Amino acid sequence: MKNLKKMLLLIVILLIGSGCANKPETQVQPSPQPTNTPLPAFIQITTTPTRSLITATPEEPRDLKISLEGADVMALEQQLLSLGYAETGLLDGVFDAQVEAAVKHFQLLSNLPITGVVDEVTRGALADSNPAPYYLPPAFPGKVSPVDASSIVCDDHALQDRLAVLEYIQPGSEEWSIGAFGPETKDALIQFQKNTMTKTDGVPDLETWIKLFSPIPHWTFGGVTVSVEPWTTTLYPAEQNVVAMTWDGSRLWLAVSKGSSVYENYLIRIDPAQHPAEAVSVIRPRTCETQYAQIDNMVFAGGKIWLLYNADAEGNPVPLLQSIDPESGVARTPFEFASCPDGYCTPATGMGVTKGQLWVAANDRAYSIDPSSGRVLVSRPFGYLASGNMVFDGQCFWYQGEANVSSFNPLGGACRQSNADNMLFYGLPETDGTLVWTANYDGTFSQLNLNTGVTIVLDPIVSSPSAMVYGGGILWVADNDTRSVVGYAPDGSIGDPIPLNGEIPSLMVYESDHLWVYYWESSNVEVINVENYQIRPVMRTATPVFTATPSPTQPVLTRSLLLTNPNMQGEDVLQLQNALLDLGYSELGVPDGMFGKLTDKAVRRFQEENGLVVDGVVGPITWEKIFSK
Repeated sequence: MKNLKKMLLLIVILLIGSGCANKPETQVQPSPQPTNTPLPAFIQITTTPTRSLITATPEEPRDLKISLEGADVMALEQQLLSLGYAETGLLDGVFDAQVEAAVKHFQLLSNLPITGVVDEVTRGALADSNPAPYYLPPAFPGKVSPVDASSIVCDDHALQDRLAVLEYIQPGSEEWSIGAFGPETKDALIQFQKNTMTKTDGVPDLETWIKLFSPIPHWTFGGVTVSVEPWTTTLYPAEQNVVAMTWDGSRLWLAVSKGSSVYENYLIRIDPAQHPAEAVSVIRPRTCETQYAQIDNMVFAGGKIWLLYNADAEGNPVPLLQSIDPESGVARTPFEFASCPDGYCTPATGMGVTKGQLWVAANDRAYSIDPSSGRVLVSRPFGYLASGNMVFDGQCFWYQGEANVSSFNPLGGACRQSNADNMLFYGLPETDGTLVWTANYDGTFSQLNLNTGVTIVLDPIVSSPSAMVYGGGILWVADNDTRSVVGYAPDGSIGDPIPLNGEIPSLMVYESDHLWVYYWESSNVEVINVENYQIRPVMRTATPVFTATPSPTQPVLTRSLLLTNPNMQGEDVLQLQNALLDLGYSELGVPDGMFGKLTDKAVRRFQEENGLVVDGVVGPITWEKIFSK
């Protein structure tokens, strides 16, 4: 047995030796994956990385404040704009006063200390998954609701929802469920007024509405109200699709029209005297039942805001006017002011104001409206498709018509140099009372002198004019290409460009040494102080291109002209008819050299409007008066 064991041991030793002498190629096996078994808590592992594994420690974000520049400021601007803070201005990577205003606004709505500095706390709020967006209060419904627990208020339940958020009312009552302004809601409103206002009448007027929906918290400590200090801003948020802009003496109004529904048409009122967080109000002028509410134009006249609609509440082509009290925000019921043949009025949007009267276009006529009563005083014939603001030169209105810039005299009769209006470029006109300007797409301007009848073409004032307004003795022209506005004086001098803080300036209003500029693309409004704007004298080239044909020598009257049977006819009658047509007396129809009833009607109206004896007889006095004009 022992010999057998020795033999087996010898064989094993030989086999091992043979394996060492003839080693096969090694097969690589995959490494086992590490387990997730946690290490004991008391074990601490310290590693010393080699230099090649060390990564640079990122810089700590800096606090952003006035005068800083850089990519981080640009990223801040982008985020503020994406949240709706349009007062941020242009994306330029510069932390200026407008960025500071937007930061303060964000801090207010985020319940943070209002410093205007983007510190660690503000950065955290901006990095939140749901940072505070810009807040625009809901639309005031354009009326003061009476107390009625069974009548629905056209405010989308906004009043009661706000009172509930502020814990002045409990949801669930019957008037709550239908959205009625009943006794319960009035009592809640009175309690709110007691705590925040000087009045306690429980009336949901515009003043109370603004206070109720103010984003400014009204803290009270020991009976003392702690308010939020206002910040300085020249930019205010607006909307796209603003179709008109006007100034009521202390506030700016913008008419927004995004479609035809009542929710797509509203007014924005900006009060620069108020805290920037409370300066913007929204007013809905039409009732919720209105099916068609498209606003076409807006002006301020007789202490009221006036809106023009080209269709009634059902969408029928009936021109309507509506007035809004600028203080209370209360809108009156729209009324029809014009009648058209066959019940169809060709749309027109022209509106103008002169001598306390409102003038509005409808179909092919201009209607004079008494702003105090809304009564139609008179209408005058003029062209179709009048659009935009009609500007007054002291005698006549100038407006953009169907094919050219035209004029009409609100008193009847001819306008100065009315035969020269077709020599102007086709564009919205402006006037200082002596000159009329229109802009061409390439930046050139046509300028008509109303005293001489000479029209000249000015060298380009800007490269891409997008809006202009006359005020303070200067024609202000906005340039879309360079985002600037330039002042042009009637003597041909110009000033330096003023940089603008928005994209696509499309409307401008001048008031008391200030320009208000609306930016379509940026959806905001900028106010610019131009009190110290300097016009530098320059020698500009003005190329005369058209000269109004001088009036021919006054024809001699050889006989009195009047309505007879048979009708008088002749060259003198034709001269009379052409002269009356040139003066705007279109009721005589086509000149045919025959003194008929229509010519008699035109003669009598001319005599009445010029203080002559109204007898229809064209004698030496009437003849001389007609041809002297």
